[in-house]
Amino acid sequence: MSNENLSVLYQKTGGFIKGICHPNDNVGLLKEAGIEWVRRDVPFPYEPDGKLSQHYLDFKERSRMFDANGIRNICITPYPVKFIQAGIDVTTRKGLERVSEICAFLAEDFKDIGTCWQATNEMHIQHFRAPLNEIQAKDFLVACIKGIKEGNPAAAVGHNSLIDEWLSLCMQIEQETGGCDYVGLDLYAGTWSSGGPDTYCEKIDQYYHAIQKPIILMEFGFASKGDMMEKPEAEATAYLKTLGIDSIQDAISDLDALIDKLPEQIAEKARACAPEDKLQCVIAGMVHLLKKWPVKNDIPHTEEGQATFFASLLPRLLENPYLGGAVIYCLSDSERCFYCGQADCPCETAWGLIRIDGSKKPAFDVVKKVFTGK
Repeated sequence: MSNENLSVLYQKTGGFIKGICHPNDNVGLLKEAGIEWVRRDVPFPYEPDGKLSQHYLDFKERSRMFDANGIRNICITPYPVKFIQAGIDVTTRKGLERVSEICAFLAEDFKDIGTCWQATNEMHIQHFRAPLNEIQAKDFLVACIKGIKEGNPAAAVGHNSLIDEWLSLCMQIEQETGGCDYVGLDLYAGTWSSGGPDTYCEKIDQYYHAIQKPIILMEFGFASKGDMMEKPEAEATAYLKTLGIDSIQDAISDLDALIDKLPEQIAEKARACAPEDKLQCVIAGMVHLLKKWPVKNDIPHTEEGQATFFASLLPRLLENPYLGGAVIYCLSDSERCFYCGQADCPCETAWGLIRIDGSKKPAFDVVKKVFTGK
């Protein structure tokens, strides 16, 4: 695919997406860094009485503020659990029809606001699709995408569940929806997974040739703190022994007993999953329990290492002929890990281009230089 083949997507997005997740309202800061898009979760729009919620109306008004200031919106439709909490059984045909109706409303309601749509978020990850299994999550994605297309055919729409294990399901989503404008890839090579800057273009090229659609990096980045595991299996076993469990095999053989011994915020996520997803959810939580990254790499998890990562990767991304956008995770560091709730867990606390106090990290200047050319 050459740059000309991105024209369908670019007609809807106006060009390559330079984005950020979890922005603040400092439009000047975003523009200084060359950020042109912000990516955020749309609240479920309705109250129990059927009226539009104030949370949703506030979100829409904030989206309008960004748009009025020349920054467009990547909007993520609500997770399955939000529909379920509203009394919609998303495992049924009738429930999925209602999902499509609500997504069509969202897309139509945002027609006058510069928007690219992402159908829900990371359905390949167990706790995000909970309580659905893989097939139910695929059907949910299809319903969301069909609704967005109906509500605003002019808007760009895709999803971000593209990994090796989901490639066949992504193919089915393309067939059942008539095709997305892009397929989103969330990749954290060097932190959550092995590899580094070189890995990104390899994966982008691989997935484009498999699925024949432009790729958007909907999440990527590099954490600026955290140690790396030396011997993951041995460290996991040592942790299990603190819970009175002698081995990984013993833990797997009585998974519910293990879950009951985990910190409550992590245990709740595992309990909420589909039965067949519980084990993988527990495994995913282990990095939060050990408070270390699962893979080793050559770039250290420091602020300087984070800057080195972006300096190496970003120019390659802008030159990739199959990539339609790059959305950095995220603007600011966090005081606590959203997954486990702990302040000393590196897993979700140090991804930002700025620190908690608002001061800029070295990575901010790197992003600014590459995105603005200044």
